[in-house]
Amino acid sequence: MLQESSVDQTNSNPVNRSLLHERLYKERAR
Repeated sequence: MLQESSVDQTNSNPVNRSLLHERLYKERAR
């Protein structure tokens, strides 16, 4: 739920989206 909201908010900013993806990737790798 939170993740979806974050993605929606950063959908406008490609840079923010990239950062979010990286963060999610790191969390997943954990």
